[in-house]
Amino acid sequence: LDLVVHWMEDQNYNTLTDGDEETKEDFQGKSTPHFEIQFSFLLRCCVTVALGSLLLGYDLGIISGAIVPIQKHFGLSNFEVEVLTSSITFASIIGSFVAGTVADQLGRKFGLLSAALLFLGGSIGMGLSNSFGELVAWRLFTGIGVGIGLVRVFRRNAI
Repeated sequence: LDLVVHWMEDQNYNTLTDGDEETKEDFQGKSTPHFEIQFSFLLRCCVTVALGSLLLGYDLGIISGAIVPIQKHFGLSNFEVEVLTSSITFASIIGSFVAGTVADQLGRKFGLLSAALLFLGGSIGMGLSNSFGELVAWRLFTGIGVGIGLVRVFRRNAI
């Protein structure tokens, strides 16, 4: 099902359609755009945004449950636990700054694909990490993907 966007220009009124016709006189008498959005498209946009936000929330939630065994396995101090936990948030800030450049130069679909691949590769790398340094590096790598994904998902649905 596709989004149906109609731009109708009329000198006296605008029409907003949401199931039934509704005509409103523009207070200045100028033309304004007419939108007709199908509910299924709106639902897909909402689900896409929710799943995009789930990347960061899921990773932050998972680390809170996994931090105790990781701390015991690697013998981490409290400071190292804090670095490990916050590294993905820091990297997602960097990823959000990079997202616009990636999308402008390579396209928005490639931007979303690159975010997904960075997240997937980082998740696999975190699972295979043998040291604290490797684990933080992979969390930084994943965070860049999460940051790109968050910006791309919201911008894609806003446009």
